[in-house]
Amino acid sequence: PFNGAAGARPCATRPAKHGGKFHDLELRFDQSVFAVAPSAAQVRPANVFVLELFRLASKRRPRDAVVGWAVLPVCDAHFQVVKGRFRLPLLRGEHDELVDKHSAIEALYCKDLAAWLCNLYVEVRHLPRERLAGEGEGGGGNKLANEYYL
Repeated sequence: PFNGAAGARPCATRPAKHGGKFHDLELRFDQSVFAVAPSAAQVRPANVFVLELFRLASKRRPRDAVVGWAVLPVCDAHFQVVKGRFRLPLLRGEHDELVDKHSAIEALYCKDLAAWLCNLYVEVRHLPRERLAGEGEGGGGNKLANEYYL
């Protein structure tokens, strides 16, 4: 994983405040998060990126807690690493590792609409290798990227 917008926390965004009221309809991040996808030879249909939404610790709650999760397939039907814009259902609670198919995710919120927290909109873009090895949005050169590609 790369150090993204959060600096020392790999693959995390900066904290964003949500009002917690019914009329607070959006929580915008508009930030970049970087991850390394498997090589074409290593891509498997079961590979996914797991995205989690955390409620951060506060005076009232001493621990961070996962409040929602979503998955994005790593590859498309032609075993190419995905790119483009996606709308993902964010499910309430911690990631359920027993859910092993995308149809099972749909079944969860179809059976109980309360399991659906909201939609998560993401855009996946591929960066050229030169960009990964050099200066990028997340800061200075990234040695970790070179380790994955060597």
